[in-house]
Amino acid sequence: MRHNSKPKGDTLIEVLFAFAILSSVMAIAFNASIASFKSAQSASRRSQATFLAQYQADALKTYRDSLDWNNELGNDSFLDGINNTNDTKVRSFFNPPEKEFCIIKDPAIPGPGNFAYWKIQTDLNDCKTKGSALAPKLAINSMKITPKDLDEKIASFEVKIEYNPGSGASDLTDTVTNTVVLTK
Repeated sequence: MRHNSKPKGDTLIEVLFAFAILSSVMAIAFNASIASFKSAQSASRRSQATFLAQYQADALKTYRDSLDWNNELGNDSFLDGINNTNDTKVRSFFNPPEKEFCIIKDPAIPGPGNFAYWKIQTDLNDCKTKGSALAPKLAINSMKITPKDLDEKIASFEVKIEYNPGSGASDLTDTVTNTVVLTK
């Protein structure tokens, strides 16, 4: 009687080797999927921050269009800004030009013409709150517009959104900046 010299089935070493290879492949795939998920989250947050920066730039243009550029018609002036109370007193808003603000829609504050809901907000905490309402999944640290160059025919503003880019450490921040140049 002849005996078959090959065993039937796998040896323990073959099974362990196959398990090690399978475990390595699964770990690599899991890490790649986690990295992809984090990248997608980061891109989504950056997209929301870019939306807010563009929203502020568009709001600034709308605000400019709702006012006389430099009070030539005796109306509220864009270069001076308006006092956000119910009186019509004009104050010098863009002086000094380093002042930071945001522009928000607020139905409680009446404004000139058909643009009754746009107003300048100088409380940056309120700017942050309004930005968080527009992009609820974005951890906003600040949202602000800073005047850069102002004269009789042209005005330049920097719109800056600072936010937390990921779900990790809260002290990490990223910034989206948009420069807007407005002409008379």
